[in-house]
Amino acid sequence: MLDVTFTTVLYQPDWSRTGIIVRDVLRSLEACDLTGEYLIVDNSPAPTMEAVRLAAEDQRVRFHWNQGYNVYLAGALTTAALQAHGRHFVYCCASHGLINDPTWLSDLIAPLADKSNALAGHVQPCEFNRVASVPADIIDPQIHVQGGVWSARTQFLREFGFSHRFPFEFCDVDLSRRCLAAGYQLASIPSIVSIAGGVIPDPERYKYVHDYR
Repeated sequence: MLDVTFTTVLYQPDWSRTGIIVRDVLRSLEACDLTGEYLIVDNSPAPTMEAVRLAAEDQRVRFHWNQGYNVYLAGALTTAALQAHGRHFVYCCASHGLINDPTWLSDLIAPLADKSNALAGHVQPCEFNRVASVPADIIDPQIHVQGGVWSARTQFLREFGFSHRFPFEFCDVDLSRRCLAAGYQLASIPSIVSIAGGVIPDPERYKYVHDYR
């Protein structure tokens, strides 16, 4: 079994940006002396041909097109988790990402050795009322692993799954809330920063930056 499965979800991407992210992420495998693959799940109306060509050129890259259906983020991640060959599952946003130090990958997956940690990434405050079904779902602490870049054990993700209630927006908040409610912890990685909007000042302080620069 491979060490890591990276996953990116596409929808009519700007490959001039996405292609750089994919290649930079792949270089992290060598820097961290890990084996892995990159599973690209494409929700676009037609296959993204740059990704198809990359998969033909690099045996570490696999490409899955959803036949023109947009199954959104949760559906695509479910597909990726079921098809993953890696022990660790790492999601990376296809549109935004800056790698300053390729050893970010070791930092991101190291906490998963502790089975009490369900997810690892950049932990931030949130509001569980956005995803609660009943008042009892609003638990403390109200925190989540921000969805731009994160990791989990592949087998855990297959068993825990994603909720159909949140196919895209708040998918990360819902997953984190359910992990906490089940007694798991969220591991915050100081060398990784991820935000849902805006720009991080002084990005060189971090190994991996997911923002909207």
